[in-house]
Amino acid sequence: MTDPERGADRKPHLAFVAAPTENRRALLAQVTHPIAIFGPGWQDAGELAQHQRQSRRIDPPELSSIYASHMGVLNLRHGTHVINGLNQRHFAPYMHGAPVVSDAQPDIARCFDPGTEMLVFADAAELNGIQADLVRDPERSRTVAAAGRRRVLAE
Repeated sequence: MTDPERGADRKPHLAFVAAPTENRRALLAQVTHPIAIFGPGWQDAGELAQHQRQSRRIDPPELSSIYASHMGVLNLRHGTHVINGLNQRHFAPYMHGAPVVSDAQPDIARCFDPGTEMLVFADAAELNGIQADLVRDPERSRTVAAAGRRRVLAE
């Protein structure tokens, strides 16, 4: 298990591990601070040149390492078939000391306190603001990660 308290040596980027969808590509194209994007299918996303893309399959041990080495983990719903409900990416990053930054989804408040245990955004402007805050104040990342981890372990 990764030491969740580690934080000083984290990369100053959000990590996003997922398949590309139209809604994800559109949002990421509006994000100004680089995001580390992992997963097959991103090689053709030329509109995302500002981001660090690794278009390949990620196995579970590497996924843990990705979560543990970035300032946070981005979660964007799969636009073609998710309406509400949370996926594993809303929970697993906390076990590696990374806070989750998620698009607003109806069920988040059923599991986390938005703003304290999870960072939630409605649009690209809010996501850009959250990223800027986390880069400027790394302690915020650690505080949200710790609060989210406590919630995940407790419930």
